[in-house]
Parts: sequence; structure tokens; C-alpha cells
Amino acid sequence: MELDIDHYLGSRVRALREQRELTQQELAHRAGLAIQTVSRVERGRIGLSVGRLADICRALAITLSDFFAGVDLEPEELPPETRRVVATMQTMTPTGRRAVLRTVEAIDEALSRPG
Repeated sequence: MELDIDHYLGSRVRALREQRELTQQELAHRAGLAIQTVSRVERGRIGLSVGRLADICRALAITLSDFFAGVDLEPEELPPETRRVVATMQTMTPTGRRAVLRTVEAIDEALSRPG
């Protein structure tokens, strides 16, 4: 079964926001985001960068680890390419991992531009 990560993240953000009895507007203000962004994230319409997810977690007063608590992604459920990337990144320094992440985010942004 394939995980739709954007929908998973969005539903998790919504559940955590509602647990804290926050409106989308309150979460948006605390996280420094537009309310439309929070709405689109919660509906799985847009993905989240790690930085934006960290902002949301801070606004919810939780850590990234708390956000993903209970997520069961067994390595064999991931595509082979993803497992290779994860295995390689686990051997890298934190600086190297951040550089890879910035590169992947830049490629993703470039590929998602129209035209």
C-alpha cells in the first residue's frame, strides 16, 4: 500500500491543531504562514518542506519526533530508490544531509514549476 505523504501530513496537522483547539487562522499566525497555506496543507493539496513543517510543529508546541510518533513506515514499504537514499544519508554528517536536502528541495521546486 502506497502512502500519500501530502494527505498524511495534512491530516496529521489538522488532527494536532484540533486537539489543541486552534483555528486554522491561529495556527497560521503562530507558524508565520498564510491561512490559505494551512488550509491547503490540511487538505493535502500542497506538500511541506522540512522547514515549514518545523514551523508548524513549533506553533503546535511539539517536536518533529512528536509529529511522526506512531508512524509505521517499514523500510520494505519504501521504494528501492528511497531506501538507497535513506541508507546513504544515514552514513553522512549532519552538514552533508542538510546539503542533500537543500539540493533535493531545489530540484523538486524546479521540476514543479510550470512550463
